[in-house]
Amino acid sequence: MRPNLATAWSVVVGVVATAEAVVTPLSIVREVVYLPWLEAVATVVFAADVVRHVRLRLERHKAIGGPAIHLPWLIVDIAAAIPLASLLDIPAIRLLRILKFGRVAQDLGRWQRREIRFNHALRLVIFAYGLSISAHWLTCGWIALREDAGDPLAYVHALYWCVTTLTTVGYGDIVPRTGAQTWYAIAVMILGVGIYAYLIGNIANIVANLNPARARYAEMMGRVSAFARYRSLPNDLQHRIREYFDYVWEQRLGYEEQTVLDALPASLRTEVVLHLKRDVIERVPIFRDASLHFIREVAADLEPVVHMPGDYIIKSGEVANAMYFISRGRVEIQATDGRHIRYMEDGEFFGEVGLVLGEVRTATVRAVTFCDCYRLDDAMWAEIARHHPDVAAKIAGRARGWE
Repeated sequence: MRPNLATAWSVVVGVVATAEAVVTPLSIVREVVYLPWLEAVATVVFAADVVRHVRLRLERHKAIGGPAIHLPWLIVDIAAAIPLASLLDIPAIRLLRILKFGRVAQDLGRWQRREIRFNHALRLVIFAYGLSISAHWLTCGWIALREDAGDPLAYVHALYWCVTTLTTVGYGDIVPRTGAQTWYAIAVMILGVGIYAYLIGNIANIVANLNPARARYAEMMGRVSAFARYRSLPNDLQHRIREYFDYVWEQRLGYEEQTVLDALPASLRTEVVLHLKRDVIERVPIFRDASLHFIREVAADLEPVVHMPGDYIIKSGEVANAMYFISRGRVEIQATDGRHIRYMEDGEFFGEVGLVLGEVRTATVRAVTFCDCYRLDDAMWAEIARHHPDVAAKIAGRARGWE
């Protein structure tokens, strides 16, 4: 089953299982009419899901080995799929349908692990979902033990008692009256202590990790402030340091590209690097018609650098050891005597003259705004000239045109 269809099917199973998890216990304790159409839909969906999981297990067994059938889950799936409520006149046997909720929890956990961008937010939503279903079950259990089960507001009162008990608030306006109720209340209280601790710990962890870049930024700014005070840095220098970190936070969300890339395997790293840098490389006219193989090689070795307004990226008279591609920003090209020549912006490149011809810099380049650039050093240029002489000839031709 294709990924989109598999996800859609998992949603269908989850919706039906959730409906069963809500309606089934409530229909037993409140003596309301059990929905026959829901039982029919659940039977069809759960039976189809049994077939689907068996087929997937067999395909996995053929591909990578391992057990062909996972017996415990197969028993759970079959027990939830059989319409025992229609075959046997035992109301409590309907609760077997709820076993399917375990499969839903498994799918949600797998979904959360695969989700990268919204992992922490999804974790919070899944936790709230599971807690709501658990509170509903405990509420139905309390209704079953109360003598006022026929009261129209019995569910509301029971839910109120369940929430106050689970959250360890316990106002005491609803109290157990029988031994069974007392033991049930004790069990819910013990469960509530664990849930409350788990709830607070997870919410704190989830909220703290919803934006790890912001937390890293705040930590870094704290270190910078402490360093500046300890070393008595001048105020203007402190201001420039804060400007730099503010820019990194706003434009890059505080992430260092290389840190993330180093954690990836070579194949994935190449794909990510190509995605990040391909547009920049292809905007350069001499690279526009280059092969994908060439672009991959160049992208893998381009080094990201950031320059602040006023920084001199290249100075006239320096030894040339790199050229630069502008990803974002604006630079000014100046002659040796400081005279303005031109501006360069996104997609343009500079520094190739000295690099290609092996000479000292013949111009000065100053950052006018914050500039995100990619740096191509002389070692990489030597590889390009050796493996791709046609591209090297184009760059050399442009370099000689500047002479």
